[in-house]
Amino acid sequence: MKFNTLIGILLLSFLPGTVASDLNSDEMCQVYIKELFRDVSQAEEAGMKALRLSLNKMADEYPEYLDIATQIAFGTALDDAGHLRVGQHINYSCTQDGAVLADIVYNALLTESIRLIEK
Repeated sequence: MKFNTLIGILLLSFLPGTVASDLNSDEMCQVYIKELFRDVSQAEEAGMKALRLSLNKMADEYPEYLDIATQIAFGTALDDAGHLRVGQHINYSCTQDGAVLADIVYNALLTESIRLIEK
């Protein structure tokens, strides 16, 4: 595991309110979208929970993509257009019925990781 990946995961583990057992995943997307326009800190908290779950799942299922996924998550792997594209995809996907933010973030990170590695 590369050093920047380890730093990112450690940062996530020390953030307040990022305990996976506290999540109600079917409400997390609703909280994220609703709070984006009211209280950005609440949206950020929901987003960080989803990010932590996504990176943990990536470590378990596709460890070969973990480093690049962490770089994407912390803003070092994509240009501004790439971040805009991923962010818009996540925001739009969260408006769909039954959307689960952690699943959306995981799929976005996995898709972008594969795209960047194959590039």
